Amino acid sequence: MAHGTKEAIIECTLQLAAKKPLNRISVREITEACGVTRNTFYYHFHDIYEVVTDFFENEATAIFGEKLPLETRLLNFLGLCAGYKGVWLNLYKAIGYEQFSGYIVQHIHTLLLSAIGDKEQYRPEDLELVCAFYEEAICGALMRWLRSKRNLQPTDLMQMLNRAKYLFEGQIEDALNRSLQE
Repeated sequence: MAHGTKEAIIECTLQLAAKKPLNRISVREITEACGVTRNTFYYHFHDIYEVVTDFFENEATAIFGEKLPLETRLLNFLGLCAGYKGVWLNLYKAIGYEQFSGYIVQHIHTLLLSAIGDKEQYRPEDLELVCAFYEEAICGALMRWLRSKRNLQPTDLMQMLNRAKYLFEGQIEDALNRSLQE
């Protein structure tokens, strides 16, 4: 039952977070929506932010742990973002650009490093430069999409991402291989 309760709390919180910023959601709203007590909420989570970050951490970990090509895992991560755009946008509004972008960059960094095979063969400064470049590019595109007034559907975002995948496929590996040629 505890697992089901935790999932119910997450689901109710995500539904509320899709409609309004997290700093405007109360624990009471969540507990009333999913029919649990305040103590039950605090048994599972410290606060509302932990509910949302726990959900996205688990989803991102599952995506990044897949044995798929880098571009496919990135596409899956951005698909997760597209599916929860309202939640992401309201989280962004609640915690601000610096903290939100730091959170996104951290996950993209993990994804990039996991996709690069033998990291020891590359110059550390080149590896960091390539990762930083792609982290900022991906995070910037995601932030621009979140703040856009256009209401892109997940399928529209996926089409744009597929086009970007086609245009940039293999560039990370190419950049790191050039590092080996020096």
